[in-house]
Amino acid sequence: MKAGVYIGNLKNPQNRGTCIRTGEAFGINLVLTNDKVINYKYSQGTSKHMIFLTEMNEKDLVEYSKKNNHKIVVIEDTPEAIDIDKVNYPANPMFITGHENDGVSDLLINNARIVVRMPQADTYCRCLNTSVACSIVMQD
Repeated sequence: MKAGVYIGNLKNPQNRGTCIRTGEAFGINLVLTNDKVINYKYSQGTSKHMIFLTEMNEKDLVEYSKKNNHKIVVIEDTPEAIDIDKVNYPANPMFITGHENDGVSDLLINNARIVVRMPQADTYCRCLNTSVACSIVMQD
């Protein structure tokens, strides 16, 4: 499977690093980001084995994904989302998690092949940490 992950919408360096490290562990070697320069500090060296495409905004991401036959897989709790235990991932997924506070943009949701929901117990915590959600979906 040729897969990628978009970390351009994450603000927390630890979340960014965790998504990079987990991606590398599961054989995802393509990382797209809107950064000009990647801070490798949080990826513990795994980023040296990966391909980074930088300065990519969300519109660029959609165009790149279409051109390179990646299917956008958004992780977000929306009415049309499919529960993670029922998802059949497409070939060549481009995994996208949401901004820590704002979630995933309408542009990315509207261009997604699949939107994945992670059902949770009815607790105080309304969502998983971004890097945890990203890691679970990449492993799945």
